Amino acid sequence: MSKALICSDLHIHAHKDRIDRLHNCVEVLNWIFEQAEEQGCDNIFFLGDLFHERDKIDVRNYLHTFECFMKHLLEDGKDVNVYLLVGNHDMYHRARWDVNSIRPFSAIPNLHVIQSPLSINIGGTKINWLPHTENPLGHLKDFQEEGVGDILLAHLAVHGALTNLFYGTKSDVIVEYDNEMTPVDVSVFDPWDMTILGHYHGAQQLSDKVEYVGSPLQLSFGEAFQKKHVIILDLDTKTKTYVENKFSPKHFIVNTQDVENEAYDLNGHFVRLTVEDTGRKDLIDIKRKIHTESQPLSLDVKKEDSRKKLESEEDLSALEDVQNVLANIEDVLEQYVQDMGVPAGLKQPHLLKIGKQCLVKK
Repeated sequence: MSKALICSDLHIHAHKDRIDRLHNCVEVLNWIFEQAEEQGCDNIFFLGDLFHERDKIDVRNYLHTFECFMKHLLEDGKDVNVYLLVGNHDMYHRARWDVNSIRPFSAIPNLHVIQSPLSINIGGTKINWLPHTENPLGHLKDFQEEGVGDILLAHLAVHGALTNLFYGTKSDVIVEYDNEMTPVDVSVFDPWDMTILGHYHGAQQLSDKVEYVGSPLQLSFGEAFQKKHVIILDLDTKTKTYVENKFSPKHFIVNTQDVENEAYDLNGHFVRLTVEDTGRKDLIDIKRKIHTESQPLSLDVKKEDSRKKLESEEDLSALEDVQNVLANIEDVLEQYVQDMGVPAGLKQPHLLKIGKQCLVKK
C-alpha cells in the first residue's frame, strides 16, 4: 500500500511582520512530517508556494525552513520522499521555472523539486506534475498527447473558482490559447481521474474529480473562519482522507455584537473588528475590552464591507449550485445551435466558440 500526504501554499515568511508567524509556518511544516509518519505515508506532495516572496527571501525564513527539512529527512532519517512543485511565488521570473527559491532544497536526500512539466510513476500510479505556468492549456494538451496519467497535480488558477470563501469572490481566468481568448475551465481536467491543485488558499471541490487542497493554515483575513487541512491519498484505492489543522492561530472578523455576546474565543488569534462608523466614541472601550479579555495576537479595525459574506455552509453550497448551473449553460448553447442550425457562411465549431466566449464575459 502506498500513501501520499498532499498539501500546498504554506507561504513561509514573517506574516504581519511578526516572527511568531514564521514559527507558526514552521510548526505546520513539522506537523506535516508528523502526520505523514502517523498516517503511513511514503510520500509528501507539496503543490507550490513554499515561500511567499518572489524576488527575495529573508535569510532567517530560509534558514528555519531548510533546517526543518534537514531535520526530518537527514538527521531523523525519515523514510519518506518529498516532492516540491514550483508555484508562482517560488518563481523569480513569471515565465521561467529554473530560477526558483526551492531549487537548492534538491540537495537534501529524498527531496525532489519539480520545476518543469513531468510524469512520474509513484507506487504504481502515473502522476502528471505541472508547475505554475502562463500557458496552462498548452501544457495540459502536451500531457494528453503523451498519454495522461491517473492523477494531475498542478499549481494553477481555474476560472470560476472561489478566491475568497468569506465573500464568495470568484476568479476570472481567461488566457490566450491557439489565437483565442479561452477560459481555464474545470472541464480542461476531464482527461484525468483525479486533479488536485494548489494556488487558491480556500480548500474547495470544483467537481467530483477536481479540488483545491488549500493552505494548511489561515494566512490572512481572506481565510477567516476556514477549516484547514491536508489530504492523505491512498494511491492504490484513490481514496482521500482529510486531516484538519486544529492548532494554528486563526483569523476572526467580528462586529461589536459578536464582542458583546462573546461569540468567539479570540484568545491567541488574529482579530479584525468591523464597525459601521470608525469614528464612534466607544470604539476605544471596545478595543480595550477585546485586548483585556481575549489577548489577541493582533487587532485592527475596519469599516464594514458592503459585500455580503457567506454566512454558512448552506450559503456556500448554494453558490456551488449556481456555479454548476452556469457550467451547464454551455450544454444548453450547444443544443440551441444544433436545433436552430448555423447561418450560411459560418461553421458550427466557430459559432460555438464565439458563444462560449460571450458566456464567460462579465
